[in-house]
Amino acid sequence: DGPVMPAGTNREQHAAVAFEAQGNDFVLVTGGYLDNQGHLTRDLLWTGRPSDAPVILTRTDNPSRARHQATDLGTGQVLISGGATGMTGVFDVATPLATAEIFDPAANGGTFEPVLSTMTEARQRHVAARIPGGRVLICGGQGEGAVALTSCEVFTMDTRRFDVFAASVNPGGAGMTAIPAGDGRVFLGGGATDPGPSDALHVYTPPRWQDE
Repeated sequence: DGPVMPAGTNREQHAAVAFEAQGNDFVLVTGGYLDNQGHLTRDLLWTGRPSDAPVILTRTDNPSRARHQATDLGTGQVLISGGATGMTGVFDVATPLATAEIFDPAANGGTFEPVLSTMTEARQRHVAARIPGGRVLICGGQGEGAVALTSCEVFTMDTRRFDVFAASVNPGGAGMTAIPAGDGRVFLGGGATDPGPSDALHVYTPPRWQDE
């Protein structure tokens, strides 16, 4: 038995990430979908302690998302990338998003700041993992019409830009797993295309082994 998120948070196809900011531990739960409510506009920031109620973060300007990714940037902030909007049901193809935002718990009690640079491809059901140099590797997922994507891109926190990454993941698509290793590598496994699931395994290795 462990900590349980307090009641009143029913949702699916959302994203959640544990991160540290200003010496405190947090769990951020973003977006998602609920049949009788559609896209959820209330995100949650929680300390992970059962005795603490989550702080409700209500979006006003930024889009609500499902099937997106939330990635700890290691700076006390979280990158929210891609996802889907316009869903009318949990199995809907929906419209993939190329937008992203950065959540900062230290700004006005928690704010989502839009990233001015958009992703190189609109994608949902993708994977994202922090890599050395204050960056995030984003791969696979689905584009328009649920087409499987094999492309990858990199978000750099210093410039707040997305750039195309030369390598790709084949067959990519949805259902991949990204596992960061302690030495800077990221293991990317699985995926799915129209023929079915994949047993592919890819390894991202940072330049010069220890990227700077």
